[in-house]
Amino acid sequence: MLSYISAGSVEINDGMYHVDDCMDIRECREIFAMIFKLMKQEQHYIKMCEPYKKEKLWRRFKMRISYNKLWKMLIDKGMNNHDLKEVSGVSSASIVKLGKGDNITTDVLLKICESLDCTLEDIMETVKD
Repeated sequence: MLSYISAGSVEINDGMYHVDDCMDIRECREIFAMIFKLMKQEQHYIKMCEPYKKEKLWRRFKMRISYNKLWKMLIDKGMNNHDLKEVSGVSSASIVKLGKGDNITTDVLLKICESLDCTLEDIMETVKD
């Protein structure tokens, strides 16, 4: 079953079982997720699927945070990522996370807002997937 949920393609052959494109891999994954949920072990399922969490299939929410407003503001101010790092004091890793749309702490967001003299609503928004 682990082969089924971690497969990146539509065909799986783990030497013992074979699943091809006539079976719905997404359905296998959803069933496996249900099993873990019923056993109250969702954290283990999420950990196993971590490398694949970027796929929409694994998203737990139908919305996400977008930092496009921040990038537009930087362009309007004639700034780049390095400038933002310097004026706000946030780490390069945090800037990279923002660029990828990953989760970021509110402390980092507040540092950015203070340095750019703006509010959270000015640099981020929720968007539907």
